[in-house]
Amino acid sequence: MKHYFLLYNILLRKRFPGTIIIVTGIFISITCQVPYDPADLILRNGKIVTMDDRWPQVSALAVKGDRISAVGSDRDMLRYIGTETQVIDLKGRLAIPGFIEGHGHFYSLGASLMELELRNAENWDAIITLVAEEAKNKKPGTWIVGRGWHQDKWDREPQPNVEGLPTHHELSSVSPQNPVFLSHTSGHGVFVNQAAMQVSGISERSVDPPGGEIVRDENGEPIGMLREYA
Repeated sequence: MKHYFLLYNILLRKRFPGTIIIVTGIFISITCQVPYDPADLILRNGKIVTMDDRWPQVSALAVKGDRISAVGSDRDMLRYIGTETQVIDLKGRLAIPGFIEGHGHFYSLGASLMELELRNAENWDAIITLVAEEAKNKKPGTWIVGRGWHQDKWDREPQPNVEGLPTHHELSSVSPQNPVFLSHTSGHGVFVNQAAMQVSGISERSVDPPGGEIVRDENGEPIGMLREYA
């Protein structure tokens, strides 16, 4: 501020009234500015996605309470830094808006688009057909993965069955060289074929792991259904 007083005095002595008015106006403008409310948090030096077409990406933002109070460059945010402001250097990392939702599995949803879709299968026979077609296009040893089946939604029970669940034999017969892994729609179980059980070391001698169950037939043979941590 002392620089403005010095300039003012020089101009006054040299009698430049028009310039004095301009400088005086600048001085009044500066001294009357309302200070910025210090932010609680500053994120800087990052790649911040704003979801706003006017400035889709910025390097810094300011947070006051539970609201984003400003976005812009690192330099823009300097005015919001107070004595108690927390400043976090993102070091070039990406920051995106948070999402609040009831219950979702975004990764699983994306992965499901690259797997066999079994939600619309009317029965176990339809699933066998889908797996058989997929096996024709897979190299031996390549896993066949699907999801979304639920035995209670089928129009008829598979035969034979254990607790309404099929046995693996038909599935194994159409995919002898490919391990098959079919996730139940609940997310709490999978159905596998013989090739998958061999790769995993599952047999009639296998012991149920803690928190899991290998579903078996009356002779103790695994039918292909694995629950929870099995």
